[in-house]
Amino acid sequence: MVAPPDNDVIWARSLHHSHNGSPGLAGVSVSVRDAEILAVAGPRGSGKTTLLHCLSGRLVPEQGEVWFNSLPVHTMAARVRERLRRERFGWIAADPQLVPELTAWENAALPLLLRGVAHRTAKKAATEWLERLDIAALARKRPHALLQVERQRVSVARALCARPTVIFADEPTATLHRAELSQL
Repeated sequence: MVAPPDNDVIWARSLHHSHNGSPGLAGVSVSVRDAEILAVAGPRGSGKTTLLHCLSGRLVPEQGEVWFNSLPVHTMAARVRERLRRERFGWIAADPQLVPELTAWENAALPLLLRGVAHRTAKKAATEWLERLDIAALARKRPHALLQVERQRVSVARALCARPTVIFADEPTATLHRAELSQL
């Protein structure tokens, strides 16, 4: 195991991962510094989502190393990786993946509430992000009552309101484009 450079927030080396015997990643290495924006591009099925899942600790690579702020994510126990994701990472997926029983503000506040942040403080932070994203008027609505575009904004608010160190965005505008096409 090689220690990552001190100035990298995320550092991965020689990642390998397969899905049902089909290679998803084969020797991928990447480093991301503080405040750096990294875009991963490629055709469908090229391993972009698998890479993001490995970097965020959602998946453990079959081979290789993933480090976050000099902590070895690839050797962490599942519960420790889960806490890391909850406390330090924000995630915006192509599909918003909101909890149907929760309102928009509750979905946005969920990372803070799971951390044990006071209800009032979590609601204030979530509401501020919903306002910034022009959907504060929908704060009390449940996901089924929202348009796809509005659900995606709630997902963005959820990723941002906890002030994560790293935000992972996996095709965050994909559903917005599909929603626009269906309205034509």
